[in-house]
Amino acid sequence: MNDIDAIRKLAEAATDGPWTTGADKKWADVFPPWALVINATHPLIELQSGAQGVADAEFIAAARAHVPNLCDEVEQLRADLAKAAEQNTALTALLAQSRTNAATYATEVGQLVAENARVRQQRDELKPVVEAAKAWVAPSVAEFGRTGDALTAAVNALPKAEATR
Repeated sequence: MNDIDAIRKLAEAATDGPWTTGADKKWADVFPPWALVINATHPLIELQSGAQGVADAEFIAAARAHVPNLCDEVEQLRADLAKAAEQNTALTALLAQSRTNAATYATEVGQLVAENARVRQQRDELKPVVEAAKAWVAPSVAEFGRTGDALTAAVNALPKAEATR
């Protein structure tokens, strides 16, 4: 019987506990130790005599208290398992999204690395052109310095514009 609801119904329908055995000191003078004592009004279910009967009686008596607790624990574990399954589903979805993002980022990084290599190559190809331009422009800059000074003096010599215009 795996249906916890059916087990719980059986436990709830059974006589309330505590159940005990004839080995209990309260009943030791009245019943044999292999007797199952359910309550004072239905005191005796006699099982097989001997050690096996005592073990059976002790097991049945203990089951009355343990079965409801075990039912509660099974229900709690099932609820915990359902919650863990929901969390697992959510985490699996996040992992899938993370993998997609990682693949996208890896592609973008690959593209950026390629672009960086292309730009560096262009820079390296332009270095001789830039150096030649610097060499060509250097004498002109020195000449402009002298010409620039004269131009600045000429602009300063011009009459100032009227502020009200």
